[in-house]
Amino acid sequence: MTAMPEMVALFNGFGGIASLLVGSSEYLVGFDPNSALLIASI
Repeated sequence: MTAMPEMVALFNGFGGIASLLVGSSEYLVGFDPNSALLIASI
């Protein structure tokens, strides 16, 4: 039971790394003005 906080921290770290990868890939791909219109229409 003592390993539970470490596992939660590890999962939180993996989520942060995944967010970093998605954000950096979107930054490198560039911004498409049509995607903003699509997001606004949803």
